[in-house]
Amino acid sequence: MKKKLSNEELITFCGQMALILKSGISSLEGIYIMEDGDAQTEGKEILKEIREELEMCGMLYPAMEKTGVFPEYALHMTEIGEQTGRLDETMEALAAYYQREEETLDAVKSAVTYPVAMLGMLLMIVAVLFIKVMPVFEQVYMQLGQEMTGVARQLLNIGDWMRQSAIVLVVLAVVILIITCFVIFYKKVRIKFISKIQTIGFMKKIAWKRARKYHRVQQACLFTMAASFCFLSVILTACWFNAETLIRLFRDDPEVTAVALPAFRYQCFAMLLQPVIVAGNMLFQSIGKSGRATFLACCRQGVFFIPLILTLPRAFGLLGVEICQPIADVLTFFVTVPFLFPFLRQLVRMDEAEAAMA
Repeated sequence: MKKKLSNEELITFCGQMALILKSGISSLEGIYIMEDGDAQTEGKEILKEIREELEMCGMLYPAMEKTGVFPEYALHMTEIGEQTGRLDETMEALAAYYQREEETLDAVKSAVTYPVAMLGMLLMIVAVLFIKVMPVFEQVYMQLGQEMTGVARQLLNIGDWMRQSAIVLVVLAVVILIITCFVIFYKKVRIKFISKIQTIGFMKKIAWKRARKYHRVQQACLFTMAASFCFLSVILTACWFNAETLIRLFRDDPEVTAVALPAFRYQCFAMLLQPVIVAGNMLFQSIGKSGRATFLACCRQGVFFIPLILTLPRAFGLLGVEICQPIADVLTFFVTVPFLFPFLRQLVRMDEAEAAMA
């Protein structure tokens, strides 16, 4: 059984046929032109098969059907176009239809990639915290002459169980990965999945490109960062001067306060960088650039945090635990800036280009 043409191949074929027919060239002559201009062996074979059948029957629909590579929808629309004498308009409409299908598929992939990557990163972080970080806190409690109890003790026991069951957990993770790959790469399952997803309505990537109001995207991002920074400055100032009171709301223990207070204040400084980090991440996610969004999101809690939480506590003890997240935030900020601000400048240039074309 022959492999069906992809959306991109259908867009090219239908678009070229529409242009040829609108120019007053017949279908047969158009296929000759396309066959001569196609450098790919597989494409030439398909066009040759269409040409030979078209020479015999004189109709494009049966010629396309015989190849076995065109979807049913394209075949039926071509048949209707030939019967009504409006094949050029039909081909143009088909090219536009498959263009929308391709944009929808890209938007779905972007929307699905981000949460899947975040879920995987979250599970990895939880595993590291249970297996590597909780024992550090147990050592701190032992140095203070106390033992972990209650929920903390249960979490430590979970970490012990995870270490003992590492092989089982790895096998489970591999099975989940295989199932995910099956959903992504098996065509019938993917089509059903996409048809369900399309009803949700997350078409941000398509919408922002079609609207072509690039300056609004830039203005919205800059306003979000400025407003968030002002809001956080007020909140974090209040938190800084009332840090001890806030910590005692959760546990009124001088030893706990002595440990938590510096960690809390380190994080207050790092939180001032969050407007740029979060705005950059959400901007790329909302416009469909899931690769950049996923990478930036993974930086804070994965790419930087996991190596830091595995190394700093060994080097600095409790202080290493306290400064892990703030340092991860600072490093993520410096990574986000080269991604975000050049893109915002690019939006300005895109808007100027649109204005010049108008």
